[in-house]
Parts: sequence; structure tokens; C-alpha cells
Amino acid sequence: MPFNGGVKGAAKLLASLDPVSRQRLFEELGRKDPNIIEILKKNMVSMEDLVLLTVKMIQDLTREIDMKDLGLALRTEDDDLKQHFLSNISKRMKEDVEEVLNGPPQPLKNVQEAQEKILSLIRVKIEKGEVVLSKDSKDKLV
Repeated sequence: MPFNGGVKGAAKLLASLDPVSRQRLFEELGRKDPNIIEILKKNMVSMEDLVLLTVKMIQDLTREIDMKDLGLALRTEDDDLKQHFLSNISKRMKEDVEEVLNGPPQPLKNVQEAQEKILSLIRVKIEKGEVVLSKDSKDKLV
């Protein structure tokens, strides 16, 4: 059966691998086409995937991001993702995020830049093995 997932499908498959296996594949792919590595890395994680973050991962992430960026990034996302974050951060952080979420309209460019800041940090954390995005991690209480 042929693989019909394209770049996004391949990136999601790579994201599910352990860091050592993923790095080995990146090295092999990089020898054949160095540009594909950045394309795959960029497509490994989407905002929708962040619903798989555990409470601990969210708490660690919020220490490294600006709450304004989080509020902006969540503006175009579904209610499940918004609620996942808002229910797992402190009351003060929640107020800061909601202020941006419910504030005046913002240019889409600003929202996309905030999303990219967060996704870039998540990609780094995945590469370091600090974050694992899988359906199994969602059920963990860590």
C-alpha cells in the first residue's frame, strides 16, 4: 500500500520516533536532500498537537514563553486546545492569556508569529527529548 501522507504525513511519522532514530533518519535524508530536513522539522508539530502536552510539559513551557504570545497563538485554535492550556496554568497566567484572547482583534500575522515562537520552542524540546507528543503522553499525570 503506497504512502499518501506527503510531507505532513512523513513529518508526523518522524515526530513519533525516539530522538536517536529520528536523528539517524535526518542524517540519512540530509545527505540526499539537505533542504528536506528543515521542511520536515517545521511540519513535525502543529498547534493542534499541543493538546497532547501533559500538565508538567505545559507548566515547563509557560516558564519559557510570554503569556501574550500564548494568548495570541490560541486565538485561532479550537476550544479544546484553549481549555487544555487554561485549565493547566496558574490563575494569574490564565488572566493574562484571557486578556489577549478576549482583547481587540489582532492581525493574523501577529497570531502566526506567536504560534511559530511556541512551535519553535516545542521543536527544540522534542529534539532534546524534553517533550514527547503522543496520545499516550496525554493520559500521563506527570
